[in-house]
Amino acid sequence: MCCSGDLVAPPRPPRLYHSMAGRTALTEIDDRQLFVAASSFFHGRAVSDGEPSDMDPPVVTVRTLPDGYRVTAPGRQDSLCDSRSDALVVLEHALTDALLDKCDDVVHIHASGAVIANKAILALGGSGAGKSSLALAWTLAGYPSLGDDVVLLDEAGRAGPFERYFKVAPAVLQLLGVNPDSTPFWDPSTQEAWYTPEDGPGWAQPASIRLLAICKRAKGSPFSLERASRMEGLNALVYSRMTTGLSATSAFPLMHRVAEDADVLRVRFESAPEAAAAIAANLQ
Repeated sequence: MCCSGDLVAPPRPPRLYHSMAGRTALTEIDDRQLFVAASSFFHGRAVSDGEPSDMDPPVVTVRTLPDGYRVTAPGRQDSLCDSRSDALVVLEHALTDALLDKCDDVVHIHASGAVIANKAILALGGSGAGKSSLALAWTLAGYPSLGDDVVLLDEAGRAGPFERYFKVAPAVLQLLGVNPDSTPFWDPSTQEAWYTPEDGPGWAQPASIRLLAICKRAKGSPFSLERASRMEGLNALVYSRMTTGLSATSAFPLMHRVAEDADVLRVRFESAPEAAAAIAANLQ
């Protein structure tokens, strides 16, 4: 029988600290390839030997199983993933949630956007409205990005990026002239590809919002662009506010001020490059 002194604790999996908007989160990942990929997310930094282990509790853990991976995060059910690419998607989503939960002093808007000549555009609309396609088109046109899914509004009403990789359908990338093989972590068996503005014009600096584009993408739809009221812009902002970040009561005066200061457009399109160029021309 061995004594307690003979017991050896299993080695701790490699850890990464991630930072975004002044907040940090921690991941523990026991798969080397996933660890390297995740180090690109949210300014990931490997924890060096001897660094205090109690800086933050683990936020997301990834463990290798005989038939896949298990991703665990506080407040979420464990996710069992068949492949490394699936585990990476789940890991990024869980880490996004963890960082947004901590970033509670700004308004979180479900939107995409870009900054042109120090003025910000936000594309608003529900899932499938074409926000990610517009974000990618603006980035490929050379405009610094505010992101494809989450934009942060500070107390001055400026839009700033939540710097997460774009998750884009490979077919959309090809339509916009990007070879999916050139994107990070590419796996032809998955339905999503990753793209980062860091490969192009980079992430935008916070900027005042001068244009709200209420978008609807529809296959076969003729392009149309028309002026809309500031009330429509405010309604679109309120609808797009995420449950993380400032409360509805605290966020409303800020969103009202943004809607009052910005022009508002309704945009219907099929071609994202055409719509992105037309919206940008209205800003300039």
